[in-house]
Amino acid sequence: MLAHELRNPLAPIRTAIGIIRTSQNDPAVIEWSCQIMERQVQHMTRLLEDLLDVSRITQRQIQFNKENTDLIALTRGSVDALRIVLADKNLNLTTDFAERPVPIFADVTRIEQIIENLVLNAAKFTPAGGQIIVGVQPDGDYAVLRVADNGNGINPDVLPRIFQLFEQGDQPPARSNGGLGIGLAVVQNLVLLHFGTIEARSAGPGQGSEFVVRLPMMPVTPSKTSVGSAIT
Repeated sequence: MLAHELRNPLAPIRTAIGIIRTSQNDPAVIEWSCQIMERQVQHMTRLLEDLLDVSRITQRQIQFNKENTDLIALTRGSVDALRIVLADKNLNLTTDFAERPVPIFADVTRIEQIIENLVLNAAKFTPAGGQIIVGVQPDGDYAVLRVADNGNGINPDVLPRIFQLFEQGDQPPARSNGGLGIGLAVVQNLVLLHFGTIEARSAGPGQGSEFVVRLPMMPVTPSKTSVGSAIT
């Protein structure tokens, strides 16, 4: 499965290279080919980064650099960076942010990784023309991040194991959606290592899904933290 997923981006990259070689220096063709290669390289980069994170977590080598930050600002920045990806998939994005900042004490890079993975996961399983909603609201002592979609949904029997490593649900190895089934496992571990929780919800196939992340708003002692694995 790993070899299959890492090999997939190579075919369009090889094709784009061939097109460039026969383009007779046509700027439009070269630009189109470069865009193809860029998208595929980004996809492969995400796969490799997820694999590296699994390795770091399981070997207890992951480190956090925590600081006081605003979850709304992080979420808005992450979503804005993904708008082109969502537009390419013809997906509609709606945000629902609290009027005031929602402060957390966290590793900014890792929180952005959580947000990006959840939004891209929603985009992966939502057909063109679908809707993705990203929201951040305070709830007592917790900051709550929600990523919902009206896409494919999740089978009830898959829901309890959705965060397991290499979980693929009902999709065959040659599925069109891609992915290694490790992104949500990485997300869960990063959330747990921030002393938070994550929950997946879905009414069933074809009825969309929602992921709810709860992170403590109360600050933890500020320090560079090395933490171990929560993957089982």
